[in-house]
Amino acid sequence: MSPKESHPPELDDAEEAIEASNFDDAIEGAKSFLNADRLSVRQRAKRLTGLAHYHKGEYQEAVPYLRAVAESEESTDAWFNLATSATQAEEVSTGLEAFRRATDLNDSDRLALPQMHFNFAKALVDISEYERALERLNWLGGAYAELGITDDTFLRLRGVPFLSKTLELAVEVFTELDRGADGRTWMDSLASEVDDRGSEEIDQFRQELS
Repeated sequence: MSPKESHPPELDDAEEAIEASNFDDAIEGAKSFLNADRLSVRQRAKRLTGLAHYHKGEYQEAVPYLRAVAESEESTDAWFNLATSATQAEEVSTGLEAFRRATDLNDSDRLALPQMHFNFAKALVDISEYERALERLNWLGGAYAELGITDDTFLRLRGVPFLSKTLELAVEVFTELDRGADGRTWMDSLASEVDDRGSEEIDQFRQELS
């Protein structure tokens, strides 16, 4: 089978359209391949269509396409795409189950486990699911404590979000929950587990919690 047969150039164009933020062009380019004979082509067309809708903020429209891909591929990336889109479509139970499937598989070359927890926490915050977002932050706190080192390069090489990004999200979550005292306790506990650089950074964010 030739490369052209394996990868229809129209779908390459659709993928490039997404990268260029031309999401309507991507949807149009993938449309005629949604019912293609070959499964791999159908799956790619559905993935691109779902991602294009997602990036347009059309989360409910994205969910059916991304669910079909996840159920067929059984990959971390596919389940995580569904987790974020379903959550932002406020289909929380679907999002939580898809996130569980993604983290159980944990076979992605693109997203490390800590980054998945962070991104999912952000999706939960976007729909005001602060208690559930706090669960992800607690997991991340454990990851930083286990590593101890908070240097940005050290964290990036291990697929861990910069500490400052997680602390910024934590301030938002504890503020929205009106649990400033709990937030300060959370940060104090984390500060005791990480290096001096991290402790100083935590202290700066701690002051934002009233």
